[in-house]
Amino acid sequence: MTLRFKYWPLIVLMLLSVQVQAQQNAKTFLVSAVELSESDPSVIVLHVGTSSDEFTSQHIRGARFLDLNRIAPSSETTQRDLPAVDSLVAAFEQVGVSDQSRVVLYDTGNGLSAARAFFTLDIIGFGNAALLDGGFAAWASGAFPIGTGPSPSVFQGSITAQFNPDLVRTASQVQEELSSHYLIDARSAGEYSGETPGNTITRGGHIPGAARLDSSSHLQEDGLFKPLEALVELYKDADGKPTIVYCRTGMKASQSYFVARMLGLDVAMYDGSFFDWSNQTEYDVEKGN
Repeated sequence: MTLRFKYWPLIVLMLLSVQVQAQQNAKTFLVSAVELSESDPSVIVLHVGTSSDEFTSQHIRGARFLDLNRIAPSSETTQRDLPAVDSLVAAFEQVGVSDQSRVVLYDTGNGLSAARAFFTLDIIGFGNAALLDGGFAAWASGAFPIGTGPSPSVFQGSITAQFNPDLVRTASQVQEELSSHYLIDARSAGEYSGETPGNTITRGGHIPGAARLDSSSHLQEDGLFKPLEALVELYKDADGKPTIVYCRTGMKASQSYFVARMLGLDVAMYDGSFFDWSNQTEYDVEKGN
């Protein structure tokens, strides 16, 4: 009993350290609609989506359209995988992003597309991006200015790419690190168990040993992120361990990646995710909860 109480101060100190780190990161990684409305006009606001028509119909006034398909394309053999670094850099430069830019990302859905863009910027070494908390819905509900029409013409940006391969994992790397890393599966319960595998999944289930943490658990009913204390609690089992996140195609896992980064965790993404894993029969699949 004495030993147990002996280590309580250290445990408490570690938990406080995580929360302090998360609070500091949140100031950089998350921007409220009010804060964005009061921000410097030089801030580049990117509307991330797959439909330019959607952008044309309504968007945050002054925002620029970033096509998700440019940074996370799909084909018959891949689903939302990262293209070559040069292509990623070009996609952001063409909407005016440069090394010195401050970028705020949003989408009109549940934040997955914006989180994917955040992850992509991390990959190419751009470290000054944030998500708009609550996305377009939060902006619209605050009665802030809405724009219409096409994306504005902007000067070409210039990004000095510093690709960080440590932030991405392949199937073989995941296999090698199953015993040394904490794996988070960001999919639904049915996808995780294999009962409802999802489109394009050939073998239902999950990567052996992965813990399920549906990305929807990050958000409140109003679409805003939960308080930091709640997010820290969700990720408490990952604290202090190198972590790998995945989902079906890398979209839901992008939000898991964002939250883990905000909490100061050592995190990487299995970009091919379960679409890739399930199609390679040399890797085991675990069923059930």
